[in-house]
Amino acid sequence: MKMLHSTRRLSIKLIHIVLLMLLVYLLAFSLAQAQNQSEEIRIPLSKPGQAGELKVQLLNGSIIVRGYEGNEVIIRPSSDDDEDHEEEEEETEKGLRKIGSSSFGLEAVEENNRVHVEPTFPNGTMLLEIQVPTNFSVKAQTVNNGRIRIENVRGEIEATNVNGDISLEKISGSAVANTVNGELTATFEEVTPDTPMSFTSLNGDIDVTFPASTKMLAKMKSANGEIYTDFDMELNQTNNRETSNKGGVYRVRLDNQVSGKVNGGGPEMYFENHNGDIVIRKR
Repeated sequence: MKMLHSTRRLSIKLIHIVLLMLLVYLLAFSLAQAQNQSEEIRIPLSKPGQAGELKVQLLNGSIIVRGYEGNEVIIRPSSDDDEDHEEEEEETEKGLRKIGSSSFGLEAVEENNRVHVEPTFPNGTMLLEIQVPTNFSVKAQTVNNGRIRIENVRGEIEATNVNGDISLEKISGSAVANTVNGELTATFEEVTPDTPMSFTSLNGDIDVTFPASTKMLAKMKSANGEIYTDFDMELNQTNNRETSNKGGVYRVRLDNQVSGKVNGGGPEMYFENHNGDIVIRKR
């Protein structure tokens, strides 16, 4: 009989321990959820349903913008770019390791459907994931340690990077994109008629896909790379020669550029890089 009572008491204690552990787990999960929600910034628009513009600037870090069917701009900042980059642990002379910093600040301002986002601590590195209504235009700029990715928006896009890639996916409208050290890719679902565009990189390939019916006058120049396309182009190669004689110095500059009409010609589409290939595709 005593052994039976002891077994029951032990079972009750085990149940209490399990319930306590479950309670601790649920509390920790709730706190984590609350923290994640607090890091999400939701910006209501002055004119829901109407076209708008997002302008976002970073000195260090990556920018990801995705269009969605909604009437708010949703910002999710984080200090680590875990999606594509894994930081290597740095050994110091005293045996310490650098594991990163979580301190960053952000300011977002909305006025007449124009949203401006920028960090308040510009030297910190962060990842900004932003959702915007699909009928938004986007101006995105970053300099170091990151990339720019914009997808599923219908509007005007301006993307500028210095040390990193630019990727524009499933976009409709027009684009002006420039990176110095990185690859540039773009895929258009539709293009705005009679609107010129520009895609440039100093060191990196350029790969742009347009609808097969796109009309354009493509102007292409690659100093140390090849140019490829599956469009039917009426090609014309020009050799612009510039000479000058200043201060007793005679200078000659040759500028080789290939241009081609697609579907009878249209707005100017400019493609230029120094080290890398240029690929213009149709879908």
